[in-house]
Amino acid sequence: MDQGGCGGREERFSCQIDCTTTGEDKRIPVLFFFARQTTTSNRHPHFLVSWMTQLLEYSPSLREKLSDLKGKRSVNEMRFDEMWKMLLQTVKQLDRVYFVVDALDRLDVEYADGFLQRLVTLGKECPHMTKMILTSRPLSHILKHLNSLYTLQCRVECHKLDEDISLYVGH
Repeated sequence: MDQGGCGGREERFSCQIDCTTTGEDKRIPVLFFFARQTTTSNRHPHFLVSWMTQLLEYSPSLREKLSDLKGKRSVNEMRFDEMWKMLLQTVKQLDRVYFVVDALDRLDVEYADGFLQRLVTLGKECPHMTKMILTSRPLSHILKHLNSLYTLQCRVECHKLDEDISLYVGH
């Protein structure tokens, strides 16, 4: 977990992960969620809609499920638990998925605990197929969830960021 530091992390993570993955690795989905203060995207299920949208090109079964729903109701009418279950089913069908969640500390506090609990559960259930890069200031309500996972907590130094991300993705 990155604890503060450089600005523009998301662009650097995106670019570096994209540049590092080559050939077969290009078929590995990299799901991004960048929390921002005072936006509705910080509240679920908006980030789940974003992640499912990012997964569509990798999962014909997810495309089919969402297509079946299209005529019945909108994705915005789905319950969070239902969307999370659909996301998990999709992730478990893939060989590997990277999750990049920037600025956990900017999530609405009322949603942060549930989201973090689910991320921890996902990391524990599927450690062989998921890798997560999480950035946040070191706030106690965030760290309490992540302490149960194997986490590498580091302060990112801007001049070493590209090398560090390449090393992580290559692992």
